[in-house]
Amino acid sequence: MISFRNADPQTKNHSTKNHDIKVIGQRLEAIYLNMERAAGKPRRFALEVVMNQYQKEQVLALRTSGETCAHIAENLGLSVNTVKSFCRRNSIQVKAEVANDTAASTDKANSCPQCGNRIIPVSGRKPKKFCSDECRVLWWNSHSDEVRRKALYTFKCALCGKDFTAYGNAKRRYCSHSCYCTDRFGRKERQYEQG
Repeated sequence: MISFRNADPQTKNHSTKNHDIKVIGQRLEAIYLNMERAAGKPRRFALEVVMNQYQKEQVLALRTSGETCAHIAENLGLSVNTVKSFCRRNSIQVKAEVANDTAASTDKANSCPQCGNRIIPVSGRKPKKFCSDECRVLWWNSHSDEVRRKALYTFKCALCGKDFTAYGNAKRRYCSHSCYCTDRFGRKERQYEQG
Protein backbone atom coordinates (compact mmCIF):
# COMPACT_ATOMS: atom_id res chain seq x y z
CA MET A 1 0.00 0.00 0.00
CA ILE A 2 1.28 3.49 -0.92
CA SER A 3 1.31 6.26 1.68
CA PHE A 4 0.57 9.78 0.42
CA ARG A 5 1.64 11.76 3.51
CA ASN A 6 4.93 12.97 2.12
CA ALA A 7 4.10 12.51 -1.56
CA ASP A 8 4.02 15.25 -4.16
CA PRO A 9 0.42 16.51 -4.85
CA GLN A 10 0.79 15.87 -8.58
CA THR A 11 1.69 12.20 -8.14
CA LYS A 12 -1.10 11.80 -5.58
CA ASN A 13 -3.78 12.50 -8.22
CA HIS A 14 -2.37 10.01 -10.70
CA SER A 15 -1.85 7.16 -8.25
CA THR A 16 -5.24 6.95 -6.57
CA LYS A 17 -7.15 3.71 -6.38
CA ASN A 18 -10.00 4.98 -8.54
CA HIS A 19 -7.63 5.95 -11.32
CA ASP A 20 -5.89 2.57 -11.17
CA ILE A 21 -9.22 0.73 -11.25
CA LYS A 22 -10.40 2.82 -14.21
CA VAL A 23 -7.23 2.09 -16.20
CA ILE A 24 -7.43 -1.62 -15.43
CA GLY A 25 -11.10 -1.66 -16.45
CA GLN A 26 -10.32 0.03 -19.77
CA ARG A 27 -7.55 -2.46 -20.49
CA LEU A 28 -9.78 -5.43 -19.66
CA GLU A 29 -12.54 -4.03 -21.86
CA ALA A 30 -10.15 -3.66 -24.80
CA ILE A 31 -8.85 -7.24 -24.29
CA TYR A 32 -12.44 -8.57 -24.09
CA LEU A 33 -13.46 -6.77 -27.30
CA ASN A 34 -10.40 -8.09 -29.14
CA MET A 35 -11.23 -11.64 -27.99
CA GLU A 36 -14.83 -11.29 -29.24
CA ARG A 37 -13.67 -9.96 -32.61
CA ALA A 38 -11.17 -12.82 -32.97
CA ALA A 39 -13.91 -15.34 -32.17
CA GLY A 40 -16.21 -13.75 -34.78
CA LYS A 41 -18.90 -12.86 -32.27
CA PRO A 42 -20.92 -9.67 -32.76
CA ARG A 43 -20.23 -6.94 -30.25
CA ARG A 44 -22.67 -6.89 -27.35
CA PHE A 45 -22.23 -3.19 -26.67
CA ALA A 46 -20.79 -0.32 -28.62
CA LEU A 47 -18.51 2.30 -27.16
CA GLU A 48 -19.17 4.84 -29.89
CA VAL A 49 -19.81 3.75 -33.44
CA VAL A 50 -18.94 6.25 -36.14
CA MET A 51 -19.78 5.17 -39.65
CA ASN A 52 -17.37 6.15 -42.39
CA GLN A 53 -18.51 7.46 -45.77
CA TYR A 54 -18.12 4.06 -47.46
CA GLN A 55 -20.37 2.38 -44.88
CA LYS A 56 -23.00 5.12 -45.25
CA GLU A 57 -23.04 4.70 -49.03
CA GLN A 58 -23.28 0.92 -48.69
CA VAL A 59 -26.17 1.16 -46.23
CA LEU A 60 -27.98 3.52 -48.59
CA ALA A 61 -27.44 1.29 -51.63
CA LEU A 62 -28.24 -2.01 -49.90
CA ARG A 63 -31.30 -0.74 -48.02
CA THR A 64 -32.89 0.85 -51.09
CA SER A 65 -32.28 -2.38 -53.02
CA GLY A 66 -34.28 -4.33 -50.44
CA GLU A 67 -31.71 -5.79 -48.02
CA THR A 68 -32.64 -6.17 -44.37
CA CYS A 69 -30.94 -4.12 -41.66
CA ALA A 70 -29.59 -7.29 -40.04
CA HIS A 71 -27.99 -8.45 -43.30
CA ILE A 72 -26.45 -5.01 -43.92
CA ALA A 73 -25.10 -4.84 -40.36
CA GLU A 74 -23.55 -8.28 -40.66
CA ASN A 75 -21.86 -7.45 -43.98
CA LEU A 76 -20.46 -4.11 -42.84
CA GLY A 77 -19.54 -5.16 -39.29
CA LEU A 78 -21.94 -2.72 -37.66
CA SER A 79 -24.63 -3.04 -35.05
CA VAL A 80 -28.17 -3.66 -36.33
CA ASN A 81 -29.40 -0.69 -34.29
CA THR A 82 -26.76 1.55 -35.91
CA VAL A 83 -28.06 0.64 -39.36
CA LYS A 84 -31.69 1.11 -38.27
CA SER A 85 -30.93 4.50 -36.72
CA PHE A 86 -29.06 5.66 -39.83
CA CYS A 87 -31.97 4.61 -42.07
CA ARG A 88 -34.53 6.29 -39.80
CA ARG A 89 -32.57 9.56 -39.54
CA ASN A 90 -32.06 9.77 -43.28
CA SER A 91 -35.55 8.53 -44.29
CA ILE A 92 -34.17 5.57 -46.23
CA GLN A 93 -36.85 3.11 -47.29
CA VAL A 94 -36.94 -0.12 -49.23
CA LYS A 95 -38.23 0.16 -52.83
CA ALA A 96 -41.37 -1.84 -51.94
CA GLU A 97 -42.12 0.50 -49.03
CA VAL A 98 -41.70 3.54 -51.28
CA ALA A 99 -44.03 2.02 -53.88
CA ASN A 100 -46.68 1.30 -51.25
CA ASP A 101 -46.39 4.82 -49.84
CA THR A 102 -46.78 6.50 -53.22
CA ALA A 103 -49.73 4.28 -54.16
CA ALA A 104 -51.46 5.06 -50.87
CA SER A 105 -50.95 8.80 -51.12
CA THR A 106 -53.13 9.58 -54.10
CA ASP A 107 -54.44 13.00 -55.06
CA LYS A 108 -57.52 12.45 -52.88
CA ALA A 109 -55.36 12.13 -49.79
CA ASN A 110 -53.62 15.43 -50.51
CA SER A 111 -56.67 17.50 -51.46
CA CYS A 112 -59.45 19.20 -49.51
CA PRO A 113 -62.71 17.19 -49.63
CA GLN A 114 -64.79 20.40 -49.80
CA CYS A 115 -63.07 22.56 -52.43
CA GLY A 116 -60.49 20.18 -53.95
CA ASN A 117 -57.49 22.47 -53.31
CA ARG A 118 -54.16 20.73 -52.79
CA ILE A 119 -53.05 20.46 -49.15
CA ILE A 120 -49.31 20.74 -48.56
CA PRO A 121 -48.26 18.42 -45.71
CA VAL A 122 -46.12 19.84 -42.90
CA SER A 123 -43.46 17.43 -41.65
CA GLY A 124 -43.72 16.50 -37.99
CA ARG A 125 -47.42 17.35 -37.79
CA LYS A 126 -50.66 15.45 -38.14
CA PRO A 127 -51.88 15.43 -41.76
CA LYS A 128 -54.57 18.02 -42.45
CA LYS A 129 -57.89 16.92 -43.92
CA PHE A 130 -59.17 20.39 -44.91
CA CYS A 131 -57.41 23.43 -46.35
CA SER A 132 -59.19 25.92 -44.05
CA ASP A 133 -61.67 26.22 -41.19
CA GLU A 134 -64.36 27.48 -43.60
CA CYS A 135 -64.07 24.34 -45.73
CA ARG A 136 -64.12 22.13 -42.62
CA VAL A 137 -67.31 23.74 -41.26
CA LEU A 138 -69.05 23.67 -44.66
CA TRP A 139 -68.16 20.02 -45.24
CA TRP A 140 -69.28 18.79 -41.79
CA ASN A 141 -72.53 20.81 -42.01
CA SER A 142 -73.34 19.23 -45.36
CA HIS A 143 -72.28 15.73 -44.21
CA SER A 144 -73.91 15.58 -40.77
CA ASP A 145 -74.90 11.95 -41.38
CA GLU A 146 -71.19 10.96 -41.28
CA VAL A 147 -70.68 12.39 -37.79
CA ARG A 148 -70.22 9.60 -35.26
CA ARG A 149 -72.51 10.73 -32.48
CA LYS A 150 -71.74 8.65 -29.44
CA ALA A 151 -73.74 10.63 -26.86
CA LEU A 152 -77.19 10.73 -28.49
CA TYR A 153 -80.03 10.27 -25.96
CA THR A 154 -83.81 9.86 -26.41
CA PHE A 155 -86.19 11.39 -23.85
CA LYS A 156 -89.85 12.22 -23.26
CA CYS A 157 -90.56 15.90 -22.49
CA ALA A 158 -91.66 16.44 -18.85
CA LEU A 159 -94.27 19.04 -19.89
CA CYS A 160 -95.74 18.16 -23.28
CA GLY A 161 -94.87 14.43 -23.37
CA LYS A 162 -93.29 14.66 -26.83
CA ASP A 163 -90.38 12.30 -27.64
CA PHE A 164 -87.11 14.11 -28.50
CA THR A 165 -83.40 13.38 -28.87
CA ALA A 166 -80.57 15.35 -27.28
CA TYR A 167 -76.84 15.20 -27.94
CA GLY A 168 -74.39 15.24 -25.05
CA ASN A 169 -76.76 15.84 -22.12
CA ALA A 170 -77.99 12.69 -20.40
CA LYS A 171 -80.08 14.64 -17.84
CA ARG A 172 -82.19 16.79 -20.15
CA ARG A 173 -85.92 16.91 -19.26
CA TYR A 174 -87.54 19.29 -21.76
CA CYS A 175 -87.76 19.30 -25.54
CA SER A 176 -87.43 23.09 -25.80
CA HIS A 177 -86.75 26.25 -23.82
CA SER A 178 -90.42 27.26 -23.95
CA CYS A 179 -91.46 23.93 -22.34
CA TYR A 180 -88.84 24.49 -19.64
CA CYS A 181 -90.08 28.05 -18.88
CA THR A 182 -93.74 27.04 -18.94
CA ASP A 183 -93.16 24.08 -16.64
CA ARG A 184 -90.92 25.91 -14.20
CA PHE A 185 -92.65 29.27 -13.94
CA GLY A 186 -96.17 28.25 -14.98
CA ARG A 187 -96.46 25.69 -12.15
CA LYS A 188 -95.86 28.32 -9.48
CA GLU A 189 -98.69 30.42 -10.85
CA ARG A 190 -100.96 27.36 -10.91
CA GLN A 191 -100.02 26.50 -7.32
CA TYR A 192 -100.93 30.01 -6.16
CA GLU A 193 -104.23 29.88 -8.08
CA GLN A 194 -105.16 26.52 -6.52
CA GLY A 195 -104.00 27.41 -3.00
